[in-house]
Amino acid sequence: MLGEECGECEDRGEFVPLSRAADARPAFNNDVAFIEKLIRCTYGNRVAKTLNLKNQIFLLNRLPYLGKAYEIVLAGKVLAHIFFDIFSLSWKIKPLKALLKFMEEAATDHFHITLNKEKIGKHELLDESDIKKSNINESTEYFGIYSKDNKLIGLGCKSEGKILVLRVWKNHGDEELSFKKESSWKTVLKANRWQIEVLRSRACKFLSKTVERFRREAFVSYSGGKDSLACLLLSLQAGIDPKMLFIDTCLEMPETIRNVNLIVERFGLDSYVGKAEIGRFWEKFYAVGPPARDFRWCSRLCKLEPTNKVLSKLGETLCIVGQRRAESFKRASSPDVWRNPYVKKSINVTPISGWKALHIWLFIMSEKAEGLVNELYFRGFDRVGCYMCPSATLADMHKVKEWHPKLWSNWEEALKEWGIKNSLNENWIKYALWRWRKRIPKTLKAFLEK
Repeated sequence: MLGEECGECEDRGEFVPLSRAADARPAFNNDVAFIEKLIRCTYGNRVAKTLNLKNQIFLLNRLPYLGKAYEIVLAGKVLAHIFFDIFSLSWKIKPLKALLKFMEEAATDHFHITLNKEKIGKHELLDESDIKKSNINESTEYFGIYSKDNKLIGLGCKSEGKILVLRVWKNHGDEELSFKKESSWKTVLKANRWQIEVLRSRACKFLSKTVERFRREAFVSYSGGKDSLACLLLSLQAGIDPKMLFIDTCLEMPETIRNVNLIVERFGLDSYVGKAEIGRFWEKFYAVGPPARDFRWCSRLCKLEPTNKVLSKLGETLCIVGQRRAESFKRASSPDVWRNPYVKKSINVTPISGWKALHIWLFIMSEKAEGLVNELYFRGFDRVGCYMCPSATLADMHKVKEWHPKLWSNWEEALKEWGIKNSLNENWIKYALWRWRKRIPKTLKAFLEK
């Protein structure tokens, strides 16, 4: 639930603590199938079958991790972490207390060790003399740690021939999974209908007042993303009748272009398209190297310049932008109305700055607009943009490589050419080190130095 009380039965909900920025989203069918397969491969058919994820609704909350990582939130509990391991370049699962307790109840052969003592400390190293019983094998990476009186007290992993304690739990009675045999997003919408209506009403009122205040021609800056779709729907509901602005960086994935065309056709909008000069992108690439997180020359060249070129011909404009504070530290401090110094004739406004991803998705569902959403979201992407964006994760890059091999092979060829020219080894491409110009993250750097 988005609020403290259920909009259907008026019962109070239970607070679920999520990791920052607590910007959870629904797990879609593709996510469910993927996670179920990961659990089956890690813990066996019995655990996967008993969990019955296909008939459950759950959330995925992004975690700060180099490869890509999520908290799995099911039945009010954080079940586990899944992450794309940057070292093995594969997805893995780290069980938390809720999943370990579930396996204890549901499976006779769950993964754990039993100690011959009652207490442990976080980051403590355990050796064979501490272990009373073990059913972990060589392939087991994360497992429960039980005390000598068979209470789940921690989470461990192997570390140089010993057991490293990753987490310690003192309360033995909580984290029991309790969920219905089946649940649905329809039920979630009913439980949150008042919260969604309040959000919608406030956003529409804010847009109406802002348009009236500035008295400029209104545009929805549409990117093909869920946030800009929500802004478009809100603008129409506010009676604004906006025009649509789309900036084609010429580095978009085909799914995004299809989505933009769908939206234009569906709503019959007057649309303005700014197109980047892709030749200039490649000239810049071969002159200074690929764009990086700390060297984002691509934003100005492929986004801001085409935007300025289109809007400068239209005079004073008001751009409705799908920007949320939960997306990044930089956006967390951005106001609801602002000017971009590179696009001087336009004022930007966002009606969804305080919304979380779950607010966006429930609003879209409440409008029965899932069919208007960019299909990339249903294939595991949290955000859409350029296919080789330096802000993307390794996991997303592997998806692009799988789904659009031609696009990615062209990009890799350019990277190889630059790498050879500058005496960079194969790891520069394998681990996408080109995403950093000045300082590679310490974890990744330490791994590469071994």
